Amino acid sequence: MGGILPDSVGAISYQLEKALDEGFGLILTTGGVGAEEKDCTVEALLRIDPSAATPYILKFEPGTGRHAKDGVRIAVGRVGISRIVALPGPTREVKEGLERVLEGLAKDWDKGQIAEHIASGLREKWREHRHEPNHAPRKKSS
Repeated sequence: MGGILPDSVGAISYQLEKALDEGFGLILTTGGVGAEEKDCTVEALLRIDPSAATPYILKFEPGTGRHAKDGVRIAVGRVGISRIVALPGPTREVKEGLERVLEGLAKDWDKGQIAEHIASGLREKWREHRHEPNHAPRKKSS
């Protein structure tokens, strides 16, 4: 499977259900977990598993900037033997999240333990990133 889905809770949850029906044991999504109104992957996953673990990576004040929601969350759900994981979209966050998913699966952790393990790693990456120096100031050309 794969592909880009529209920013629609219904379309995303439909594709998740389809993957479950096809027998996928691990379903990973990337993107759509942010604080903008269009970000609805976590909500779609919650339709499939209402008890999914959805820890925050970042918290925001709703209404500031583009933030319609109070933060960025990831999600880990389970339906039968299948696991569903919603990760952020940026490549470095996907890599970090995926490493932690695999570690949690290898240790047979439950969805809450896996979700918190992913979220704690991504929170740490955000803290590190926030302290990285921005691009050096450009010299004015004469």
